[in-house]
Amino acid sequence: MKNNRLKLAFAIAPLSVPIVWAFVSATEGWTLIILSVATIFSYIGMIIVGLPALYILRKFSCLNLVTLGFFGLIGGILIFAIIGYILGLGIDSSSPFDLMASMWGGLLGLLVAIVFGLIAGVEKITYNKQMQADKLPAARSIRR
Repeated sequence: MKNNRLKLAFAIAPLSVPIVWAFVSATEGWTLIILSVATIFSYIGMIIVGLPALYILRKFSCLNLVTLGFFGLIGGILIFAIIGYILGLGIDSSSPFDLMASMWGGLLGLLVAIVFGLIAGVEKITYNKQMQADKLPAARSIRR
């Protein structure tokens, strides 16, 4: 991955959330506010969850679209739970954890992670070449 592609991915990927919300939400008058909040929380999620996940996955050589998508899914659920909690404080509500909102959060987090990975040039699946090299002689000896 090149540094320029990472910067471009960081700039563009979180914008996928407000784009989806623009198509899904049909609220007249509140659209601009909803899109602004979605954009802000999308970038916050990218900073809080996405960048540490990227660092951890790169450090352990596990960076691929599958693992990035998993972190995006979990991060989206986490960010939606935080949004729900903050909005619940604002309207003095004690509503429990909403499963449907969690699924939306997970799907949006997954979307951001996949868009990020595709723009940044992350491999679809990472194979550990050393592990494959260790398995090759054993596989050849079994076949004989």
